[in-house]
Amino acid sequence: MTKEIHYYCVGFVWYEPEAISQLSRFQREGIWENGYDNKFIEKVKSVPKGSQIAAKTTYTRKIENKTISVLTIHCIGTVMENNGDGRILQVNWIKDFIPFTLEGPGAYRSTISEVKDPMNIELIFRNKEKTEKEILSFNEKDVQTEFPLNQILFGPPGTGKTYNTINKAISIIDNLKESSLKKYYEERGDLKEYFNSLLIEDWDNPIGQIGFITFHQSMTYEDFIEGIKPDVNEQQNIIYDTVPGIFKMMVSIARDNWLYANKGSVEHLSFEEAFQRIKDDWEENRDLKFPLKREGNDYTILGFTKSSIKFKKANGGTGHTLSISTLRDLFYKRRELKISGVGIYYPAILGKLKSYQPSSNIEKEEKNYVLIIDEINRGNVSQIFGELITLIEEDKRLGKEEALAVTLPYSKESFGVPSNLYIIGTMNTADRSVEAIDTALRRRFSFEEVPPKYDLDELNYVFAGYKGDQILLTLNKRIEKLLDKDHQIGHSYFMKKNGIDVKEMLLTSFYKNIIPLLQEYFFGDFGKIGLVLGQGFVQKKDWNKDSDYFAEFEYESASEFDDRPVYEIIDHRNNAQTDESFAKAIKSLMNKKIG
Repeated sequence: MTKEIHYYCVGFVWYEPEAISQLSRFQREGIWENGYDNKFIEKVKSVPKGSQIAAKTTYTRKIENKTISVLTIHCIGTVMENNGDGRILQVNWIKDFIPFTLEGPGAYRSTISEVKDPMNIELIFRNKEKTEKEILSFNEKDVQTEFPLNQILFGPPGTGKTYNTINKAISIIDNLKESSLKKYYEERGDLKEYFNSLLIEDWDNPIGQIGFITFHQSMTYEDFIEGIKPDVNEQQNIIYDTVPGIFKMMVSIARDNWLYANKGSVEHLSFEEAFQRIKDDWEENRDLKFPLKREGNDYTILGFTKSSIKFKKANGGTGHTLSISTLRDLFYKRRELKISGVGIYYPAILGKLKSYQPSSNIEKEEKNYVLIIDEINRGNVSQIFGELITLIEEDKRLGKEEALAVTLPYSKESFGVPSNLYIIGTMNTADRSVEAIDTALRRRFSFEEVPPKYDLDELNYVFAGYKGDQILLTLNKRIEKLLDKDHQIGHSYFMKKNGIDVKEMLLTSFYKNIIPLLQEYFFGDFGKIGLVLGQGFVQKKDWNKDSDYFAEFEYESASEFDDRPVYEIIDHRNNAQTDESFAKAIKSLMNKKIG
């Protein structure tokens, strides 16, 4: 019996933060190594002995204003042994392999992706002769290059808004239609793992293409854009510095890539890569000197903040700093250098930055970047974005004819938003409806409703004689009648996962999610909650006038409260006959008469 062969595309470029190829080392040592300590571990562990792996790079290329997905195969090898540690595979690499490029199957962007499509296996591993028709039909079907720059997903709780931001972010980064993602990420876990590998977690050393932030009531301009904040220097003295927020940092990363891809030189690193290299050199040698034109006037760097470089003049003066933003603009020739005042100190560092050479020939690529803003409607958007709300409009982005830039109030830097930065927001309509949100936000974002879904496989189970989707639909019809559709209940609360008992899942969902939501929606009005859930979940509490009497106090309306009904939630979790009582409660909810 022939053993099934598995096929994988694997990456070999490590970002430290400069892109460094590890392929020569892999070939020399007869291995492939996962460059992450805590990502793709289970995926690597699952690679069977005898699998074929292709060392690849992926990128997009613009030809006649059309974005083409490109996959370059640099070498192919056979897995001889899997160590089972999630890090290293023993590989027999083909010697004298001739690399080749495919236009089309370029979506295998993850560090490790299993290739299951038969056509792609032929193209990648058997180097089947390609026809123009095959390649173009592949692109036409799966590739998408136009996405809304600013979009908001809105809907009731539990409809999967945050869940869907992952799909949309990967779709934008891979230039793929959302409907085509399953072709390359057959398991949700693979897609999520790839998303996590692109998520920027360390903002002091930002590697990745996706930023994530949650808005809240106390979020300010100073948190999101930039602000002056206290810090402690090496001498333990309190200093105040302009600190960039997540939006400014995300714009800086995307703009650096945009400038590098469109205006940079192939011979040089990008600014961010070169700047990290100069910081590394300084860490190794704190006495690193930078010369001025006048001999003997060398200066040294004292340290770096997120927005500036502190330096010490030859005469010992330390009162000035160099702007990192200005240095970036000079690097990409976006502004003229004024050789006067503090300007005389820029050329030496600029020369050092441009002296760094790429360690490998990595294709220049304009990448897409995504900033996800969860619960965007919970913050005061006008206050958080300030004057920059205009800059996110499509025609105001850098590179457009109507491009705009503003001077930031604290750093005094020129600031514009590049066209390769996409913003995806989510909003819970139970908190605030679309109609009630800020007008400035509504005009600049496209809106996509994420309603409850009733046709999911995970709802196709039966409990107490009713399917999951029927129970959900019944609840939502009643809620919409009593309130509105913005306060419906999402399908995620009813979805059955593998290995989970239906009864236990529903019990947990009702008492931890659904009932608390209804109590919040109806402000504790148990009469309305009873109209939604039925008498199997809500009951009238007993009141005995003879024993449960009020304290003795003269109040003329006291007798009226004797007849006032008080309700309570029936807790079926503590019922000794849970199976039977909970099933009866569901039947009562569905208006089935119980004999």
